[in-house]
Amino acid sequence: MSKHLAGQWLLNSYEKTIKLGQTDKDGTLYDVTTITLYDGSYMGIKIYGLDDLDMIFAVSEDTANYLSGYFE
Repeated sequence: MSKHLAGQWLLNSYEKTIKLGQTDKDGTLYDVTTITLYDGSYMGIKIYGLDDLDMIFAVSEDTANYLSGYFE
């Protein structure tokens, strides 16, 4: 089954926890999750830090059309 990328969102608002004795953050943002919309009413979610959990599943055509509106 071939899937073509229709759009993608990346959430990267995670900053590593400050350790005891550390006084300053480094300001680096790390990837938290990626949500991908594919042509043909498929959607993927990848969650980083959970052994890079990666799932692809079918969504209704109405849902796919609604989400694809964010990329127009």
